Amino acid sequence: MRLVTVFGVVLVLIFATGCKWSDSKVRQSQSRGNLVVAALESYMQDNGQYPPSLESLVPKYLETIPQPVAGDREWIYEVWVKDDKHGFHLRFQNGNRGHLCSYSRDGSWFIDTR
Repeated sequence: MRLVTVFGVVLVLIFATGCKWSDSKVRQSQSRGNLVVAALESYMQDNGQYPPSLESLVPKYLETIPQPVAGDREWIYEVWVKDDKHGFHLRFQNGNRGHLCSYSRDGSWFIDTR
């Protein structure tokens, strides 16, 4: 009986630590991403361009960068400039598993689970 209990606990721990992509974690990550996006837009209003890195938002726009809790638990941030237009890409992903969640310029999040 004790072996079965230990085996069950091990399986629960493996599942809990291995589940890096769930609906609730994605929603929480998107919520944190909305804070980052608001800070990016404030930076743009003040400086006429987006910051070269998310770290540039600290401490004036954010006390700390709220990281995603889903997937690899880090933001992928890229700035682009084309002609006179400025923009950025903000996303998080789950390694090689193909899960990707990107912020869209229309204010929504796009999820690709390939």
